[in-house]
Amino acid sequence: MVEKPQFGRKNTMSGCLLIGGALSYLSTVFSELSICEKDAENPFENGFVVAGFVVSILGKAAISMSFSIVYNVTAELFPTQVRANAVGLCSMIARIGGIIAPMFLALYNVYSWAPGVLFGTFAITAGVFGFFLPETQGIPMLMNFDDALLLYTGQMKRTRLE
Repeated sequence: MVEKPQFGRKNTMSGCLLIGGALSYLSTVFSELSICEKDAENPFENGFVVAGFVVSILGKAAISMSFSIVYNVTAELFPTQVRANAVGLCSMIARIGGIIAPMFLALYNVYSWAPGVLFGTFAITAGVFGFFLPETQGIPMLMNFDDALLLYTGQMKRTRLE
């Protein structure tokens, strides 16, 4: 019997989403603490501005890592008969999120903390829900709905990870 992978796709994706969401919150806190320094001649003299910048870049990297894993997991969660449609539907929903993101950013003019809190909340919520997905690492691609049922109920056998 092959052991369950310690760091699978599901855990890596969810962990990156949780880290990205937490860093979004932290970046928002640093941004609020340095609000008066943004119009200064050299804003990077303030430690909060530098910390906010570094934390936001790290958060963006974590979210980007999770985004690249999502495509693999999405393709591996669906059987062959519906895989193309499922990946296309998930991609379309992601694009809708990209379309409405500027509307959330427009909230910055009203409440400067709102975009960071919203994006952080969405990332953390997605990270928590990601832990409920089945692990797909070491599982053969699903060929039919019977294979999908075995995966979703946790009865599918893992192949040797080499």
